[in-house]
This record gives sequence, C-alpha cells and structure tokens, in this order.
Amino acid sequence: MTAPYYTLLTNIGAAKLANATATDTPLNITQMGVGDANGTVPTPDPRQTSLINERRRADLNTLKADPKNPNQIIAEQVLPDNVGGWYIRELGLYDADGDLIAVGNCPPSYKPLIEEGASREQVIRMILIVTSDNAVTLKIDPTAVLATREYVDDSVEEHAKSRNHPDATTKAKGFVQLSSETDSDDETKAATPKAVKAAKDAADAAVKTVNSEEPDEHGNVKLGSAADADVVTSMTDTTPGRVPVVGWEGLGGYALQTTDAEIQSQNRLPTRFFIQGNGDADKHFGLFGAGVHVEYGTNSDGVEFSANMFVRADGNIIVEWLQVNADGSVNQQNRQMLYGPLNPPTAAQTGALPLSGQALSVDLNTLGDISAAGVYYQPANAGATAEHHYPVQEAGTLLVTPSAYGCQQEYTAFASTRKFIRGLNTTWNGSGPWQAWVEVINANGGDVDHLSNARFYQINPAAWPGAGAFAEQYNNPVAPFLIPFGRETPKDVSEFLPIIKAISHTEGYGYGAAVILGILRTGKADFGSAIIQIIGDNGNTAIYGFDINGTMNAPGNIVAGQGLYESGGAVRAYSPNNPPPSTIVDAISSGGGWWQDNSTGLIMQMGMVNRVGPSTNVVFPKAFPNFCIGVLVSLNMYVGSIKDSQANIRVLAHSNTSFDYGSGGDPETTSFWVAFGK
Repeated sequence: MTAPYYTLLTNIGAAKLANATATDTPLNITQMGVGDANGTVPTPDPRQTSLINERRRADLNTLKADPKNPNQIIAEQVLPDNVGGWYIRELGLYDADGDLIAVGNCPPSYKPLIEEGASREQVIRMILIVTSDNAVTLKIDPTAVLATREYVDDSVEEHAKSRNHPDATTKAKGFVQLSSETDSDDETKAATPKAVKAAKDAADAAVKTVNSEEPDEHGNVKLGSAADADVVTSMTDTTPGRVPVVGWEGLGGYALQTTDAEIQSQNRLPTRFFIQGNGDADKHFGLFGAGVHVEYGTNSDGVEFSANMFVRADGNIIVEWLQVNADGSVNQQNRQMLYGPLNPPTAAQTGALPLSGQALSVDLNTLGDISAAGVYYQPANAGATAEHHYPVQEAGTLLVTPSAYGCQQEYTAFASTRKFIRGLNTTWNGSGPWQAWVEVINANGGDVDHLSNARFYQINPAAWPGAGAFAEQYNNPVAPFLIPFGRETPKDVSEFLPIIKAISHTEGYGYGAAVILGILRTGKADFGSAIIQIIGDNGNTAIYGFDINGTMNAPGNIVAGQGLYESGGAVRAYSPNNPPPSTIVDAISSGGGWWQDNSTGLIMQMGMVNRVGPSTNVVFPKAFPNFCIGVLVSLNMYVGSIKDSQANIRVLAHSNTSFDYGSGGDPETTSFWVAFGK
C-alpha cells in the first residue's frame, strides 16, 4: 500500500540536483513554503512548479544532513505564534532562484493564531533522499529565521566542548593566556604569581634607592616642567609663565567684574570672561550683563586691538571691534547689536517697504517725500475724506512707493475693491504738486479715455443684454454698447451726437469716407432724430434721418424692389406690366466674366476651359447667391477638318460656385461655357 504522506522531487528539482551532482556545484535550497491546498490533502506531483494554495513562504531554519543517514537531507522551518489561522496540508522547498525543488503533503494540522487563545510555535520538517549531501548546500541563517530547540541544544553543546571563545581584552571578558614575563607590554596575557612577585621585588628596591638619596622630583618621580612653575597669585595675575587656576580671568569660575576704563585701557586687558553691573563705570554696552573680551594685540604704532561680545540683560547681543591709541583715546570702535526676535531689523535697514502700524489720520497730500514710502491703512469710511484728498470716501489701503519726483500713491478701497493711482507732476514741495487720481479699470468696469490698437470689442453675456420689447427700451439702460442716461444737450442749439463712426479709404485711390450713426438734437421741444450720415474726404455728405413719428428723410432717391420714391413726394409705381428699367452690373474681360440684371436678379457667367483630365473643375467668377440653373459647353478649337467631334464633351455636375467639365480627350481640348442662375 502506497504511503499517503510523502515528499518527492519535482521535475525541475530532479534536473537541478542531477546537474549539481554532475558539475560538483551544490544546489542552494533556501526557503520552505506551506499551504492549505484549498481544503483537500493533495497528491504530490513532480510536474508542480508551485503549491496549490501557498499561505506562507520563509527562509529555512535548518538544512542539514541526517546524522543517521547521510543520503537524507533534513529541512526545517519554524512557524512563529503570530502566523496561522489555517490548516497545513502541503509543503514545498525552493532554491535561491525561486524554483520549486521538492513538494510534499502531510496530515491536516491546524496552525492557530495567538488571537485565538491557543497559539504555538510549530516546526515543519521535510526529508529529501539524495545521492550525496555534497550536492546540496547545507547552512542556516540565524539572523533571518527562528531556531528550533534541537538546533539550539546541539549548537550550545558543540560550543561548550570547543575553544571557540573570544580572547579577553582590557574592555571585555574572555579566554586568557598566562605569562611570567615582567618586562613585556603585551596586553593580551595575564601575569602569573611569579611575575607579580618579580615586579614587587623591583619596586621595593627602587624605593630604597630614593630614600637613601636626596629627593629629586625630576629624576625619580619624572615630573614635567610645570612642577617648577609658580601658580598665579590672583584671579587677574598676568605674569608670563605662571600656571592659572580655576576662576582665573573668569575661566571655569565666576566672570570678573570689569569697568569701562579697563575695557578701553591701552594696557592690554587680558582675554577674559567678564561682567558689568550697569553702574556709572559699567555702561560700555548700555545695560548690565556678561561677555567675552578677546585681546588681539598691538601694532607698531602702539594701537591696541581687541574684540568683545556682550549679552545684555534684555537678551540682546552686542559685538564690538575696539582699537585704542597709545595715549588711551579710542582709535576705532565698530559696534552692532545682532538682529533677532528681541531686535528685529527695521524696514529701512533691510531695504523693505515700511508697514505703518497706525490708522491714517493725515492729509494724503503730505505723503509724497521719499521718506514716506510704506504701506498705510484707513479703517473707517468717515476717515477717507475729500478734505484729506482721498479718491473715494471708503476705507481702504494706501501704498506709497518711490517714484519720479518723490513717491506715487495707490489707494485700494475695501468694500468696492476700486483702485486709484496718482503721482507727482514735479519735484515734491511738501504737499504736492499731485496729479489727479486715476481709477484703474477692474471687473466692475470704469471710465477710459480710449483704447489704442484694440482688435475688437466683445462681450460674453449669458443672454443678450437689453433684449425685450420695443416699449421697454427707454427705461432699460442695458445694451451691448450703451451711452447711459445723463447726457443733456443745450436749449435752442442744434447738436449732433455720434454713437458709432467708421472711417475708411481705398488703397491706391483714396476716396476716404466716414459713416456715422448718431442722434440729432435740435434744441427744440422734440425727441430728436436718428441719423445715418456718410461724408467723404471732399466734404460731400448725405444725411438720412428718422424721427419719432416714423418719417424718414433722405437727400436723394429711395430705390425699392417695386417702386421709386422721389423727392417732392412723387411715387413711381411698378408692376409686372410696368417693370422698372433694368439696372445692369457686370464684370467682363476677354477671358470671361459675369453679367447681372438687378431688376430681375438674373446672373449670366461665361468663360473658356482647357481639359486637364476626364474631369476638370471650373470655379465661377462670381458665386450664384441662390442657385445655378445650368451650364452650356461648346468646343472651341479647329483640328484640320470639319467633322463630328470625337471629344464627347459634357457637364458632369454643377453647384452655386463651380461645375465639373467632362471631355473624352484629344484632339479637342478647349471649350467655351455659359452658366445661368440667380
């Protein structure tokens, strides 16, 4: 009966093991995988390349030869207590390349988690039969995996029987080798009692020699030159060669009280830590505090150099470079207080624009000097008065910046966000002279003098501005282009008010003319007239007027489709039996062209066409506005005899703008065509 649980090599594993045996290159098996096989104990299959449902893969704890059977390899892995929650039914060994080398099954074993209250560490063991354990790399990485108890016990027992222990050092315990040497400087060996006795005997003999002669601390005790030097006699003793003590010149002890006169003395105050008490003689740095004095030296002229750094009681730090002449006078004194939260730099010191911390209460005309540059604010509408030359009576912010002649001003109103600017006309004189305030256009609109080089005027409303009934237009002050209420013309004076004007001329010819749409106010008790005017550069003009009663006034004839309205009130009427005289418009040359009857709208076009292929497109000189009735074509060349044409010409298609000319080919290639339409 076949064993139900076993391990076998996969096809990949068998091939790699055979190659390892043949080439004497060990197979490196590094990891073990475990799985639950999706709930059913599987049958190992050598064709497998992976487990059926792998739940965990990790480095091996142990890979070793069976001490009782060298042809068996034992692989072990410890499942820690924080891994589990599933059954173990399948096992696999993987090499360093990640290939499945061996696969096996096992009786279902549930691996609980610690959260389930019955957690445990579990050792999984797989055994492989190989021809030689030399074909498999046997090793363990104790830093990457948990060790089994058996592995630990074996390792401890093996280590205890060996000499594989660290040697002792001056910093750590360990094995030590004994030595009886008394003149060695080796620190890796321990002295025996014999060596200790020899050293003691030598010391006793040396003591006897010292006691039998006059004491000589240099010869016998080996003291340095400091043994002969004198110690300083005070905390300010600067005698050369003397040995300082704790507290000398404030070093290692309390800082020394130092007066202004001592700091500025020409007698070379030594380098020291010092304090000043802010008395009459202690005001060199303005307040009491503590500091460091560094003596630099003296030059050939007797000028003494020193540096000081002083921390005042208010927390500010002062640094100073001091030069004192031979007569005690100050030669040079460079001093500054370091910037910090307690001593922030001013705007002037850093080149920044000052920020005024107080509300504006002065006349804005007084803020024109370069020294007035800064940012100001007006918190109240009542404070923004015309008397103080505000551009608008509204709270806001004033920006004063350096500019020509002094400063310029920019005022931004708070609620309306309107912005105004102005500058000086000439050099500042104490209150001006200021230019008028000019408002900057914003999203809410404003007044402009003109727009130069504007490409077009455009609005983008959601609906047409001012759209509605005719009766509503006067009381609805909205339109794409609007001149609002408020214009009042003088009484008894006629005045023309242009609304839209365009001026143009023809290149090379001139004939400049202006077309104007506007309003004529007579200065009398009437509503005025809507005017369309055209005036040429020679002064000739025509004016068409429309009054509120519906009357239209024209300086010349009014031409309509079915009648002619003449000056003096006469009307010439037309009908189908009495059509108006034809008005002909044309553009014809030797190469063709077009002709139009304006009374009927009929258009006739003609031209020549040369064949360039079976189909040749011909564009009409003038597009038909409405439709093309048709196109006629006729050969227009002689080829040596008069006979029937072999070209088989025709019109293939036509539109309002062109037609396609079809021709069978040589020798007839040129045709004359005529098209009709409206």
